[in-house]
Amino acid sequence: MEQRGDYLVINMKELAKPGEEYNYQALRKWAMMIINERVGGIKGIKQAVAELVTTEKGEEFVITTQGSNLKEVLKLEFVDPTRTITNDCSEIAEVFGIEAARQSLLNELWEVLKEQGLEVDKRYISLIADAMTRNGNLEAVRLSAMHIPSGYFSIAKSPLSQMAFEWTRHVALIAARKGEDNPINSPLDAIITGQIPPVGTGMVSDRWDWKRAKELLAEVGGSA
Repeated sequence: MEQRGDYLVINMKELAKPGEEYNYQALRKWAMMIINERVGGIKGIKQAVAELVTTEKGEEFVITTQGSNLKEVLKLEFVDPTRTITNDCSEIAEVFGIEAARQSLLNELWEVLKEQGLEVDKRYISLIADAMTRNGNLEAVRLSAMHIPSGYFSIAKSPLSQMAFEWTRHVALIAARKGEDNPINSPLDAIITGQIPPVGTGMVSDRWDWKRAKELLAEVGGSA
């Protein structure tokens, strides 16, 4: 084994017995096994680039990696754990918990929209992050293949809620074929149908008590 520049070179050979030929198949098998073995660094990180940036504290080196292994990186003594981040939200949930993963989702979604020049109220992005982490783990906001509900879509029970998310025609046809009912119990269903959502003040029904109003007006008028 020897190092040539940035590469680690391993020379292998099999000592054949007198009168026998080399087993090249065994050498090839060993070579393929060695390719998949890690001889240094941190598992999951393929490449690292150091960049000199200017911060409030002056010029500092920031290391950006291809790949992520937050748990192992935080064990290094020369790494500042308070300023080490990753864009792998699943890994953040595993190391720091679901609340940290929710904040990571917010940051990533906001950065993607900002790079595209799109201005979206952060409250809408917060709703997506809340929906994806509501059960204490990360759930994808997507549909899987073969029309099988998965992730956040699987908790949308009413046809209107499912139609608003994705596959509008498909969901509408299935709901019509089964003759499904759609009670307006969720805010999304109410908004689609132009009704007041059953949340906040929408959950309260007020009626004017005319008899009591007349009595109060009489009392006010009499005292005046």
